[in-house]
Amino acid sequence: MKGFIKVLPILLLLFTAQVYADANSKYANAKKLYELTKVTNDQAVVDHFVNLIVNSSPELLEKESVIREFIFNFVTSKEYTDGKVQIYVDVYTDAELAAAVKLFSNPIYEKIKLQQAEVMRLGSEHTMNLYMQKIPELQVKLGL
Repeated sequence: MKGFIKVLPILLLLFTAQVYADANSKYANAKKLYELTKVTNDQAVVDHFVNLIVNSSPELLEKESVIREFIFNFVTSKEYTDGKVQIYVDVYTDAELAAAVKLFSNPIYEKIKLQQAEVMRLGSEHTMNLYMQKIPELQVKLGL
């Protein structure tokens, strides 16, 4: 029994080290997955939000550079990135993260990711064009 008591602290230390290593691995996989799956670069995100703000409040157009700098600092902040990575840590197991990293490291996915902004733009354009064609049908149904 005395031998076990002497070994117990070493076992606890090894267990704690393994748990820490596993958590570290999980976080590293989550961070890698976050980087791999960012559909757009930070500048594209900034452009999107600046356009939304300025289009909804045209009087802010003269302050666009201030808004742009603020949003860029926001989306590139450690707090923002760490929060996004933590979502992956909370939602997925380490095995799932490792498998996802392997999947999204495929060069085909990289091509899809690089073209996603254009695909989304074309999809939005298609939706808006089709919607505009269907407005008369809606007007008839509404009795207008």
